[in-house]
Amino acid sequence: MTSREFPAELRKFSKNLCGNFFTNGKSSLHPIYVSLGNIPTWRRNKEDAKQLLGYLPILSAKNEKEKKSSEFKELARETFHNSIKFLLDPLFQGDGVDFNIDDKDIWFFPRISTIICDWPEACTFSLTYKSANSNYPCHFCLVQREDLIDIRKEVILRNHVNMKEYFDSNTSNLAGLEQVNNYFWSIPNLNIYAATVPDRMHHLDLGLFKYQIEFTMELLKKKKSLNKVNERIADIPRHSQLKGKSSLHPIYVSLGNIPTWRRNKEDAKQLLGYLPILSAKNEKEKKSSEFKELARETFHNSIKFLLDPLFQGDGVDFNIDDKDIWFFPRISTIICDWPEACTFSLTYKSANSNYPCHFCLVQREDLIDIRKEVILRNHVNMKEYFDSNTSKLAGLEQVNNYFWSIPNLNIYAATVPDRMHHLDLGLFKYQIEFTMELLKKKKSLNKVNERIADIPRHSQLKVFKKGIQLSRLTASEYRDMMKIIVFVVDDLQIEDLSKVYVKWNEMYLLSRSEKFKESDLKNFQKAINDCGNLFIKLFQNISNSHLKFPKLHSWIYHIVDTIREYGAINGYTTETYESLHKTYMKIPYRFTIVSRNRVGKTKTPMAFVYTAKLFDFDLSESIIEQNKKDPNLDKKMIKDFEKFIDCLKVYLNILNIISAEGCRIKIYNSVTLKNGAILRTKNDFHHKPWFSNIATLLITEIRLPNKSPMHLALVQWYDFIEEIPFVYGCPLLRLVEVYNFIEIEVIEDTIHVVPRFDKNNEYFVI
Repeated sequence: MTSREFPAELRKFSKNLCGNFFTNGKSSLHPIYVSLGNIPTWRRNKEDAKQLLGYLPILSAKNEKEKKSSEFKELARETFHNSIKFLLDPLFQGDGVDFNIDDKDIWFFPRISTIICDWPEACTFSLTYKSANSNYPCHFCLVQREDLIDIRKEVILRNHVNMKEYFDSNTSNLAGLEQVNNYFWSIPNLNIYAATVPDRMHHLDLGLFKYQIEFTMELLKKKKSLNKVNERIADIPRHSQLKGKSSLHPIYVSLGNIPTWRRNKEDAKQLLGYLPILSAKNEKEKKSSEFKELARETFHNSIKFLLDPLFQGDGVDFNIDDKDIWFFPRISTIICDWPEACTFSLTYKSANSNYPCHFCLVQREDLIDIRKEVILRNHVNMKEYFDSNTSKLAGLEQVNNYFWSIPNLNIYAATVPDRMHHLDLGLFKYQIEFTMELLKKKKSLNKVNERIADIPRHSQLKVFKKGIQLSRLTASEYRDMMKIIVFVVDDLQIEDLSKVYVKWNEMYLLSRSEKFKESDLKNFQKAINDCGNLFIKLFQNISNSHLKFPKLHSWIYHIVDTIREYGAINGYTTETYESLHKTYMKIPYRFTIVSRNRVGKTKTPMAFVYTAKLFDFDLSESIIEQNKKDPNLDKKMIKDFEKFIDCLKVYLNILNIISAEGCRIKIYNSVTLKNGAILRTKNDFHHKPWFSNIATLLITEIRLPNKSPMHLALVQWYDFIEEIPFVYGCPLLRLVEVYNFIEIEVIEDTIHVVPRFDKNNEYFVI
């Protein structure tokens, strides 16, 4: 069979199938991916080396009884294997496939090498019993369940011959095998029982190691050592390559006088820097009052260092849209979670302190009294406590607060409640936990989990097929739970349980409003009070602290006043800050490392894969001029061509290459390096910035006679104009067109862009 005779719709599929076959049945759909098996492992493990083949059909039962029936289960298995047969049969018909690869006709026989999946999906492919309690639970061999941990036991491996004997004699159950014809028995050179290979992530990371941790926790609980272990984990030094709650303390800034929708975009926020984190010599020093006070002073001194220049002099003169605008900068809000708000306001962080609210002087025992009148904190009354050395009477640290010196700012009000931490990951999380405690007492938890598992799949909804499991849920997943939980807890004979979730959702929807009129604020406050009253009534006796939560108090008491002062909550949410570290630090760092100590050292670039060739020409000024007139060029690329020859001449001069005669230039849209990272000619990808202060303009391969190819990128970045005087202590910044050719290479799996230097060890600049 030639490529011309091979069905067109299957050409692409078969081209990608000669190897790995990956399935993931844990999602709301059952996708099938394919990958080539005869390419290097590092390449095969990249995302773009895998192709989504499609989704296998998932049968829906009329009801729970039909779903659990043996007939329905058998039909599901047959449907699965018939679907696989429909996809794969064309590959194994005829005398192989003739494909044209790199201008060569290659004749080959496609085959399946491995099927990569978790254990339950492996059972589906091999048609062995899925239950771990079956007599023969292993899809590789015929080991009995009681011998699973006997590591010296000899076993009989499964294969097509011995399994088909059980099937043909209608005794499949004696081998833990479904009495369903297995499509893979008909495929040559494939043993389906061995080909469904163990997946390390599911077998070890999420399997054996997970169990090991759980069993270790049980042992520690019995030995009453769990707290000690948690303390040791908390004391592990921070490291950039280790998972941590906050391995660094980043500070971001954003403009407050731009529309909310724009302010909430990732690129509307700028990383200002990292605040220093002090390290203690030992646990004793870490818990000492002196060390804690030093940490607070260091934090506020660092903030002072960053912000003081803004408030000195007679304002700042900036050039915006070619106009000089004179203005006075001010801080509007500080967006953070409650513990960080306590750091800024220097109130006690413990929720058990006498005055745990950083907004007001409410006492702890009055936190859930929603009608209690409170005294608001401000700079005047807090400084009185500090000056009289009685800060502890107001739950205040005896440390000078830098923000007292900033005009037009009340730090205690400006540290605004953040909806994601107050509601999604705060009060709603508690509400779910307390609900589970109620359900356990009423012995209704299993019923709720069954209801959750029965919710139909939907592409816009997280499906909790294993019921309510609160470990490691994200804010987005809690929001998905808000959509379904009302119906899940309905009619469970627990008074007001479904009603509290109805009231919660009403209040939550109002909190996401873009604008508030005074009448809207009154409705919002009423919704908060209604929800709060039910929340307190239902869960007060379940909570160990009797719901004495600062977040509950601040939401009930202070959120409406905060909206009056600072606008809608949507304008000061941390939701878009969570991914900023990756967007603004990790990716730019990975792509724009500039190493000064590599002067004079070069390496031959490795494994460059260029895509989308734009130009291919011999170097001459006439060709450059001709290319500049190409009607398909935008203004940006025309400007790049204007700088091209000048930059290249300087670059070749640094390399002591006198003549560029015979130079061949190829310009591409992007280049993929050995580690799979992609360098593009645009500074955005999927509408997200890839570079902080550098733009890649042209990616080139330059060939000179009798020399190795040079892989270069023409880049532009921002720089200061030093000749311009400072205005009110601040430099007037303009974009300086700094153009360089830089080498692209891979060093220890990291992209490095290496600039050339002149003899004075300076960047060359056009």
